[in-house]
Amino acid sequence: MYSQDVNNDLLGNRWVSFRKEPKKGEVLHIWKLAIPEDDNETLHEERDAFRKMDENEIVYQLNLFSTIENGNIMEQEAILFEVSSSYEDRKTISGIELKNLIAEWKILELK
Repeated sequence: MYSQDVNNDLLGNRWVSFRKEPKKGEVLHIWKLAIPEDDNETLHEERDAFRKMDENEIVYQLNLFSTIENGNIMEQEAILFEVSSSYEDRKTISGIELKNLIAEWKILELK
């Protein structure tokens, strides 16, 4: 990933992957946005996008929205959709369903 819209206090606040499409079975972190508090030094929100290609070569994207407080994730919700389809066919997920998808995609294991 490379940094865009550099915020010197956060060492950048938007990062974008060099690649846009994952390989089959791979989960690719395609972008990340860090939103600070008004003090511009404390992280308040993170937004991430991940893509995964299934065995039928269909690419899905998960847009993950996290609210951060004192360095901990306090709330998360996400939107899941097929990249080649209309964004209107998206599915909003949260709670245990989101935790299960994060585990299935092994998002916490990504470097």
